[in-house]
Amino acid sequence: MDISLTFATSLLFHYFLKDLRSPDWGNTVAQGLLFGWAVAVKYTAVYFAPLILLTVWMSEARGWVHRLKKIIACVALSLLVYAMISPYSFLDWHNFISQVKYQSGARGYAGYSHHLIYSLMGGTGVLFLISSVMGALIMLKKRPREGLVLAGGFIIYYFVNVYFSQNFARYMMPLVPMMCLWAGVMVDWLMTRSSNKRLKYGALAVILMELAAPTVYGDYLFTTEDTRTECVRWFERNVPENTSVGVDNRFFGPQLLQSADQIRQKYEYLDSSGKETAKKARLDLLLQSIGARKTYNVYLLTSDQQRTTPFLFLRPYADETLEGLKKINAKYLVVNYADPDAGTQRFIGSIKDRLELIQSFSPYWSRIKKRSVDRWDLTAAPHLPGEIFSRKSLGPYLEVYRVKDV
Repeated sequence: MDISLTFATSLLFHYFLKDLRSPDWGNTVAQGLLFGWAVAVKYTAVYFAPLILLTVWMSEARGWVHRLKKIIACVALSLLVYAMISPYSFLDWHNFISQVKYQSGARGYAGYSHHLIYSLMGGTGVLFLISSVMGALIMLKKRPREGLVLAGGFIIYYFVNVYFSQNFARYMMPLVPMMCLWAGVMVDWLMTRSSNKRLKYGALAVILMELAAPTVYGDYLFTTEDTRTECVRWFERNVPENTSVGVDNRFFGPQLLQSADQIRQKYEYLDSSGKETAKKARLDLLLQSIGARKTYNVYLLTSDQQRTTPFLFLRPYADETLEGLKKINAKYLVVNYADPDAGTQRFIGSIKDRLELIQSFSPYWSRIKKRSVDRWDLTAAPHLPGEIFSRKSLGPYLEVYRVKDV
């Protein structure tokens, strides 16, 4: 959604700037349509709403009546497009409001510098960020109206996300096209002001290399085999079918196919009213997908506190204790080093005399590295350049233990 949002808001800002240079009703219509689309894609686009008022106010010179007409038209078109793309926001208003309130609970204070340093600079580079700041200042001086709209949009969106956001870098993606434009302004200024070709083209080459190197190598990593896939292949070659396996995380662990019996047991948790047809269909597909593939009795190790809101497709659970392993007759235990909240390493330390490390799967060049330097690297796909270049493949560091005579 963040990629689609970035595309929509890039077009929106294009028409903001176009309207400032040559105001007409066509630009107003485009702004209304694009804003409605952007908000329907992801609600965070609503943060740019003040810029519609600002752009109309600065571009329309015929008085407040004409300004008001354009604002009303823009709002009406936005609502129309939003209703066409997300009709259930209105058709199921109660559920829509409850979901918005629920999702807003996952947001909080991110800190003033977090997204600047981690998301924007970490996702682009120091030189690119400096170039963007310089370009923004140049634009404010040379083209103050366009500069004010871009800077206003950047500041509003950024600071709302300081207080109502999550720490993931994707929240800043809509700001990157603005930064690209500002960096281009700075490069253009450098090219026209300096007669030193080595300085001009050398600076440009360094900026481009800073952007290209982690991007190209990061793309290469996506062509490699993920450690979770490696782990599945190892199980299929070395572990008998229907063996009981404990995993500390179903996402960061290998995607071992659960046995048909375990999948059938999930039907018991479905609502008897028949409202959960999508979940039932998914269970049906899981059973159909087994075919000749090896299956295992896979259990997620959890504490009682973690089961307060159980998810159907994480079931079944097992207690993260030695007694819990005995109860499920676990023969193997898989541990990841990507989940910062997993307490499995402490659990392993407490029963290390009952475990034997038999295999590990590392995405890193270093033989001793196990954890990402990026504390928000929760997809097992790297974001920071330092983490990207430290890897030879994607995925978390995994360890497989054999449980001794439980």
